[in-house]
Amino acid sequence: MGIKTSCSHKRELYLISRNSNDDKLRRQCQAYCKILLKVIKEAKKLYYDTKIQKSNNKCKAICEIIKKQTNSHYFHTDIQELMMDNKHLKDQQNIAAAFNDYFSSIVGKINKNKINNKNNNAKVFPTHYYLQQNYAHPHPSLVIKTFSTKKITSIIEALK
Repeated sequence: MGIKTSCSHKRELYLISRNSNDDKLRRQCQAYCKILLKVIKEAKKLYYDTKIQKSNNKCKAICEIIKKQTNSHYFHTDIQELMMDNKHLKDQQNIAAAFNDYFSSIVGKINKNKINNKNNNAKVFPTHYYLQQNYAHPHPSLVIKTFSTKKITSIIEALK
């Protein structure tokens, strides 16, 4: 209620100072506006901190606050169709399977290329060789494990 009253007072000061030639009154109005702005900022911070602390799902509360403050709205768009390996895919399951097959096969292709191109390694895998040269213990190779749909579903359902 105090902030609302202060905003009304600020508006009155502004209208008086706008029509006046008094520099002292204008400076006073500007100072009042700066102080009020700081008070509003602190009040918002306190409000959001309290909202997050009282929330059961803090991540969700933070996301809602960010979305509200940035006026962001997430639009979910599904891929309606995909052209892959001269096949025209329209079914969501087939599209998901195609992405899965593609990304699952990349590791095997990289490992195969690494073996086939030992003489030309620096050109094919510059990052890999940079790490080997600059670190005593290079990063381990990427291994992608396969999971069943049932396992993935149980993991997703366990999330808050």
